[in-house]
Amino acid sequence: MTTTSIVEHPAEIIDIYLRVCADEDRFVAQSVAAFDTVGLNGPVLDCAVGTGFGTLRLLEAGYPLVCSDGSVDMLRRFRLNCAEAGLSHDAVHARWEDLGRVFPAVFDMVMCRGNSLAYADTWDNDVPLEHDLDRLATHVAGMAGALRPGGALLVDLPATRPGAASTRLLEHRGSTTVGEPVTVVEQIHTDPTTRLRRWNVTMTVGTHTCQFSRSSYLIDLDTLRTVLRLCGFAAICTLPDLSPRDHYSTVVAIKERTRPDHPRHRTPVLTSASSLTTDR
Repeated sequence: MTTTSIVEHPAEIIDIYLRVCADEDRFVAQSVAAFDTVGLNGPVLDCAVGTGFGTLRLLEAGYPLVCSDGSVDMLRRFRLNCAEAGLSHDAVHARWEDLGRVFPAVFDMVMCRGNSLAYADTWDNDVPLEHDLDRLATHVAGMAGALRPGGALLVDLPATRPGAASTRLLEHRGSTTVGEPVTVVEQIHTDPTTRLRRWNVTMTVGTHTCQFSRSSYLIDLDTLRTVLRLCGFAAICTLPDLSPRDHYSTVVAIKERTRPDHPRHRTPVLTSASSLTTDR
């Protein structure tokens, strides 16, 4: 058995990891439920498309998605996965803080799934930066800039529970698309003082073992609410427990209206209010 350390962008590894560790059916069902809840009348931006987990299924179903990512390596894998699925979609290389300039007030919804926001400025180089609310707000403000007034942001974050252990160990078993056995062991360490998380993964595919690690921010629901309000979002709601991973929470936030007299700028009505928890 050989063991390697993945130092740079592990796009192919992430493809296998997501297949084994996340629930694609939940991803798709929850995304569609969010689309229906806010009443889409225009296109959606997946601004953290990664390798296309879940999003390819939405594209195949005909949803009007534009896709982007800040990682060139992830986009390369996404395009390959699109080609293998018979899709002609091409994604845009764009960082979150630039989205308002690249797509000024274009979308009815922006999706930032898979706990991607927690890795702002840390994923590509695995550089643990000091937890900075302003840095996070800069990225969310870019997402807000790509939304029309009254548009919605759909974002995942880790669910936090009082008294939870600082280190969490998770193990998953599954297989690749060609049937090779896969075992994934994850260790997630959270430092409440520095508000940083360390994610260590050991994955065995057949007889080959690889390891990789990434640092991210501890973004709890209160922190996210603060950032969203700073960036002009209101009606911040948590969706039911259908997230692609059991320890994720998923939030929908509505961008404030700037011209309520214009019908295009009316805030979507949360038609499924009975299934949402409103966070004020």
